[in-house]
Amino acid sequence: MKAIILAAGMGTRLGMVTNSLPKCLLKIGDKTVIEMQIEILNQFGINDVAVVIGYKGGMVRSLLKDRATYVVNEAYNHSNSSYSLYLARKGLENGWLHLNCDLLFSHGILGNILSEGNDNSIVVDFDLKPTDDQEKVCIDEDGVIVEMSKTIPYDRAHGKTIGMACFSAGGAKAVLTHLDSVVNSGHRNRWFFSIIADVLDQVPFKAVSTDGEFWAEIDTPEDLAYARKVLGEKG
Repeated sequence: MKAIILAAGMGTRLGMVTNSLPKCLLKIGDKTVIEMQIEILNQFGINDVAVVIGYKGGMVRSLLKDRATYVVNEAYNHSNSSYSLYLARKGLENGWLHLNCDLLFSHGILGNILSEGNDNSIVVDFDLKPTDDQEKVCIDEDGVIVEMSKTIPYDRAHGKTIGMACFSAGGAKAVLTHLDSVVNSGHRNRWFFSIIADVLDQVPFKAVSTDGEFWAEIDTPEDLAYARKVLGEKG
C-alpha cells in the first residue's frame, strides 16, 4: 500500500513555533512528528511513502532523505490540502492510505484501519466534544458515514475525523475524478476531507473507531504541549 502524507502547510495556528520549521518537524521527545508517522507505517510494512512538501520543504527532505519520495506544492501559501493531494494524485489509482502531517497516532489506530483491507474507510473518534473543530460525521446503522462536515451541529454528529483515511481503487477513482473537477474549476483552497464528503453518496466510507487509542492533532501550542505531556508520561 502507498501512503501519502500532506505536509505543505505553514502551520500558522502554532504561532512563533513554526516560524523556523514546518510543523511536521516539531519534536515529541527525541523524534519529529513525521518521523514517528513513518516509523509506524514501516512497522506495518508500508514503505512506499510520499510526502507533499511546501513551506520549508527542504528541511523535510534533509531529515527524511530516502525514507520518502516528494511532491512539491509551490502554492502552499495560497492553497489547501485538496490541492496538495491533487499534485500527488499520479500513482494513486489503486488506492492509498492518507495522513495529515500533524497527526500523532498509536499503532492500534493504524492497525484498525488496515484491518479493513482495501475498503474505503475513515478513522473516527466517537468521543465528541462541543468545542471540537475537526470534520464531524453522521453514521448510519451499518457504520457507514453518510455526512461529513465541520458545520454539522454537535448534537446531531456521531463523531469527528482525525485525519486518516484509506481508499480502495473504486474510492480512489471517485475521489480523484471529483478532485480533478474541483481544482480544474479554479478551486485550490478546499480541505481534502470536504472533497471526500462530496462523494459519500457515490462511495460508502466505513467509520473506523479509534477505540480509545491515543491520537493528537498538532494545530496549536496547546495541542503540542498536550502531546508532549501524554507521550512523555507513556515513556
